[in-house]
Amino acid sequence: MGSLNAKHNQDNNKKRSTSSCPNSTFNIPCQNSQYQLRINDQQTSQIQCLDQGSIQQYKNKKTRKQSDQSSINSQKKLISNNKTQVNTTIGKISQGSHASQASTKLSDQHFSSTHSDSPQQQQFTDSQKIQETKTNCTKANQNMMNLNQNNNYYDPHNQTQDQDNNYRDIMIQRYQQLLEQVPTCDYQDREVFELGLSSQVAPEYAQEIYQKLLRQEQVNQLRNYLIKCFNQQDYKIAKSLRNEGAKRILSLCKEKGYKQETHFLAVNIMDKFLAIKLYQQNATTILNQEQLLVLVVTATIIAAKVEQPMTPSINRMIKLLSDDERDYVTKEKVIKCEEEILIRFDFDFNILSPQPFVERFMRLSELHNELFIDLLQFEILKVISSNLEFLDFDRSLLAASTLTLCINLLCLNKCQILSQSQGQTQRGIKFDLQQWNDKLEQLTGINQDAIREPFEKLSKSINKLIFSKDDNEIRRFMQNKLR
Repeated sequence: MGSLNAKHNQDNNKKRSTSSCPNSTFNIPCQNSQYQLRINDQQTSQIQCLDQGSIQQYKNKKTRKQSDQSSINSQKKLISNNKTQVNTTIGKISQGSHASQASTKLSDQHFSSTHSDSPQQQQFTDSQKIQETKTNCTKANQNMMNLNQNNNYYDPHNQTQDQDNNYRDIMIQRYQQLLEQVPTCDYQDREVFELGLSSQVAPEYAQEIYQKLLRQEQVNQLRNYLIKCFNQQDYKIAKSLRNEGAKRILSLCKEKGYKQETHFLAVNIMDKFLAIKLYQQNATTILNQEQLLVLVVTATIIAAKVEQPMTPSINRMIKLLSDDERDYVTKEKVIKCEEEILIRFDFDFNILSPQPFVERFMRLSELHNELFIDLLQFEILKVISSNLEFLDFDRSLLAASTLTLCINLLCLNKCQILSQSQGQTQRGIKFDLQQWNDKLEQLTGINQDAIREPFEKLSKSINKLIFSKDDNEIRRFMQNKLR
């Protein structure tokens, strides 16, 4: 009985294995998969399971291979036909009895030339045509040899790839030439850039960017716009209002904790807008305290939108004003002024300030890691932005003067302190222009004679602040250094 049950179970298993894959020749069970049989040279079989994606990929590959092979065959056939036609034509031309007829046929099919009646000219034409047909035959043989050398495969993209490689070589050559021209400090930053130790974002392009800024300041330079719109008496009043507006922007940025770029951009927006309005409308309707205060708040908000990571709030900005100032400034006025600025500027707020030049000069002079100079240059630039008369000088010259003053104050023990008894109108420090050395002149293209006038004017302003009885940032800064 047990043997009968065992035999019955074997028969059932055999039926299940056969019925599970009815189309299988070898009665192999198929469970949600497809199978492919491969027979090797040793007459052994191996089953490889392929999913639907692999089968489709195999079919696509096979289709592409067949397409390439058909393309190769058609090209071979075309070359063979051309070769046969050329050989046939040469044979006909070589026969004297059929020379004229073959020449006329070739002329109609390939050369579109007229038949000459002169025997000498006819002989010359036949020889020329024979030579051309031989050349075509040679080209056909060369194409056939190229196909054989490439393992019967023709790549239509070879020409494009060679062209791309040529472009790549040209760009690499240009990049190497650029690296040879960069200053030493930029090359050092490039070497440690991948380690995160570089002080610049794109050191290999820093010098090129600096040259572009020099060209830009000659085109979009904003000069003293008030001196042409007012007489001498009104100019003093207008200049005082403008300088007070710049200082108010500084105080708002300081209370909000904004960075340096926001402050300088806000002052530049105010100056550019006033310059546009003064040339179009009556100056007395523009430069009044109420409208100027609205412009100050609006310029600060726009600059914060450009430079700060978080969008500023108009209501919070207005709350920073005094009670009297809030009577003049409302949210509706700020929105209206902002709309007018955006339209007149055409959304272009790329306005140069001395700050990017100072940062570049600090790196070239290897003083970018000096904390004292980094803090002091910002205080000096605030003095420059708060004085309208410094708009008469190029931003690069103001930046060079700023760095020269910072180097002098860094080495304060080497500077000479002048007193009123020495023929001076006020006490002060005798700043040395020689701190702008030959190395900086060579790397920046700015010599000492170019910065002499802004340097002397800025030196007077800094001396006045340092030795002033009134409390100010420069005075406190120098007192902390002397301690």
